[in-house]
Amino acid sequence: MEDLDIILPCGFIAKYKDIFCSKNNFECPECKTHTTSQEECLHLPRNKLIINQTILNSKKNKFKDCLKKLELYKNDPKFYIDESYTKIKNNIYLRREEIKIMLNKKIDEYFENLLKMIDDERDSNFVVVFDKLKQISSLEQETSNFNVKEDSDVFSKIKLIKEFKSKIDSGTHFVENTIEKFTKANLKLMESNEHIDITKLFGELFLGPETNIISYGSEQDIDDDSRSEATFQFVINDFSKCIKSKNLKLTSKQCIVRNLEWTLVIEFNKRENDEPGLHSILVYNPTSRSHKWNVNARLEVKLLNTTDNLQSVVRTMENWFFDTNHKYCSFDDLVCINKVMNPENKLYNHEKDSITIEVNIKAQLPQLIEK
Repeated sequence: MEDLDIILPCGFIAKYKDIFCSKNNFECPECKTHTTSQEECLHLPRNKLIINQTILNSKKNKFKDCLKKLELYKNDPKFYIDESYTKIKNNIYLRREEIKIMLNKKIDEYFENLLKMIDDERDSNFVVVFDKLKQISSLEQETSNFNVKEDSDVFSKIKLIKEFKSKIDSGTHFVENTIEKFTKANLKLMESNEHIDITKLFGELFLGPETNIISYGSEQDIDDDSRSEATFQFVINDFSKCIKSKNLKLTSKQCIVRNLEWTLVIEFNKRENDEPGLHSILVYNPTSRSHKWNVNARLEVKLLNTTDNLQSVVRTMENWFFDTNHKYCSFDDLVCINKVMNPENKLYNHEKDSITIEVNIKAQLPQLIEK
């Protein structure tokens, strides 16, 4: 399409890309004797015919390719459908092995930590036992030297014997306690009654999002891909499952405006106040890889209210997109999850468990970056 020959008002020929990217009036690139405009050149009957024929041929070829591809699937539909679901099963098998490895690693780490705690307690017990043995040796010496003087009166003897009996009882308890230090470790394993939440650990299956084109601009646009405006909706299904994920990222199908591919990316993450929220990013890529473009666009991202469009959450931004290093526009604070899930706001479809995000893109003519 870029190299399509366009007839100029003066009769000379120029390339489509040179005319498409020209803004306002410009000097004729061939004869340089008059000024013209993109609208004047591209709306000449002959050029409109050639452009539309080229687009039609391109669409017919694409349709033929689709039919040819469909024939392949029609020959063995069960095989290909099974294959698509087998890919999901393979992901689940892989996830199971990842979890096994992760759990085994964590179990081994915790196991080693418990063994270290036991060794530390044992070493500490060594010190305590050796100290107790010294005390017992002293106590043993004291008991062996105990003697009641015969010349003492009866009451003094009874008092002395009672005191020594008490000391012997304490000593016996002390020795028994020391013996336990040799035979019984003062540690026990307390088994947990907590169960592992496999759903949170493994993950859940959820229905993928849907992209629906709502409008493709006006009939005044020269061709479909060069349209100046488009609106599409991005439906996130199984939303109640999606919000449980910490790092889920969902991407819409592409929508072409001004020969640029526009894609919406939705991320589920936490905001600065640690509140879960939706983060939206609009990304663009040129359909042509032979040239680099800059484009100015007005973007509107809208989280639709289920009953009243005027109550929808709307974020707008006008931004320059540069093919060199700035290919996206970010709406970090689109909306917090708590606001979405609040029934009073009517942003969440409880019946379908979904939300709908609508994107409107209005782009000016791209500017070709000279090589």
